[in-house]
Amino acid sequence: MVKLMTNNKIVLMIFLFSLTGCTALTPDYARPTLDIPDNYKEDANWKVAEPNDAFPKGDWWRVFKNDTLNELQEEVDKNQSLIGAAARVKEARSVVKFNRGEIYPSVDFNPEWTRTGQSGTLEPFALETQVFNDYKLPFELSYELDLWGRVRRSVEAAKEEYKASIADFNNVVLSLRAELARNYFTLNSLDREILLLKEHLKIRERAYGIVENLYESGEVSQTDLYRAETEMANVEVDVIGLQKQRAEVEHAIAVLVGQAPSRFSLEPQTELMGFPRIPAGLPSELLERRPDVASAERKMAATNARIGVARAAFFPKITLTGDAGFESGDIDDIVAWSSRAWSIGPSVNFPIFQGGRNQAKLQQAKAQYEISMADYRQNILVAFQEVEDSLSGLRILELQSSAVKRSAHAATSASEASMKRYRAGLVSFLEVVDAQRVSLDAQRQEVENIKQRLITTVLLIKALGGGWK
Repeated sequence: MVKLMTNNKIVLMIFLFSLTGCTALTPDYARPTLDIPDNYKEDANWKVAEPNDAFPKGDWWRVFKNDTLNELQEEVDKNQSLIGAAARVKEARSVVKFNRGEIYPSVDFNPEWTRTGQSGTLEPFALETQVFNDYKLPFELSYELDLWGRVRRSVEAAKEEYKASIADFNNVVLSLRAELARNYFTLNSLDREILLLKEHLKIRERAYGIVENLYESGEVSQTDLYRAETEMANVEVDVIGLQKQRAEVEHAIAVLVGQAPSRFSLEPQTELMGFPRIPAGLPSELLERRPDVASAERKMAATNARIGVARAAFFPKITLTGDAGFESGDIDDIVAWSSRAWSIGPSVNFPIFQGGRNQAKLQQAKAQYEISMADYRQNILVAFQEVEDSLSGLRILELQSSAVKRSAHAATSASEASMKRYRAGLVSFLEVVDAQRVSLDAQRQEVENIKQRLITTVLLIKALGGGWK
């Protein structure tokens, strides 16, 4: 009896000692401070970002007021990358449920039947092998006392990784929609450029006809005729090259909306779209809603929780176990009251020597936290860079737009004037060729400027986390 009481006291002392130290093992998570500017260089109405990507975002692509783009965006849900990202969210949610299950006791029902033959030589008066049955109907219970926070931190890490998977999903959605808009504006630009080249091809055909008439009348040399034919063919080559690019962009759009390129086609999109003005006074919370920043922050919180899990491995693991049920050598008596059996008691696992594995696991967890912290800070800096790039890009492209328009207008006038001078015999056909080339290049630059402004607007919206109230 004295020995039994001593053993009970030892177990009780271990239990009380465990309770006194359980709160000091796992570090509480705190978002690290960041040494970054309070404002954007291009716009003073900004501040340091903190993830808030759960804020609802609108259908930002509708600001471009293009029905075809709106219809295409509705099909993004069929994209296979997006479907895979949604499945990863489900996977992360199931991991949370699995880890949460460790908080509660586990109860198992394990029916068992054994038939044993015991040697007759083991018993002094036994003459032959003794055969008997053993029937068991036990309910077994096991429960780990989470004194060091291993289970709690495992659940916490799984929850943060689940939140990170949601942020990753939102980032995939935002990236796909922005990529679709970018490809659509590229397609629109190619269609407008093809239309422009076809108009210039008509001009070159008319020029060729004029030169041909002058050549037949003996007013110009055959060289001028060859030059006119060469310029006409060069424009045809450019048209075919742009048609190849258009086909590739159309195929890319098909994949983005989850369709086979062979079954997808878009009519020429030559509508000239306007430029939605992103308000200069947008609230800074837009940057805070970037899903990639939120994902990096939540992954950092998860790795912090993993440190607590690794530290808990240095301390005893105390598990309460027990079973209760029926046991009998006769199947007819298996549920009789006299056949009841039970047992209960704690088990303690002391990690005395692990060959340095626990220490290595802890060092690994700490290193992973440092990596995730660096990734988070890098995401913040990249986010600021992307907004700065987009803001400065829009400002510069808008300045460039007026110069490009003036250049295109002047070059077109010069091209028309040079053709009149050539017909009057005042200049050579080289001047006409040069003027037509400059005019075409200037007009193509104007189309390119419009495309770049639209795409840069999309990049700015993406950099801000997508949409606003």
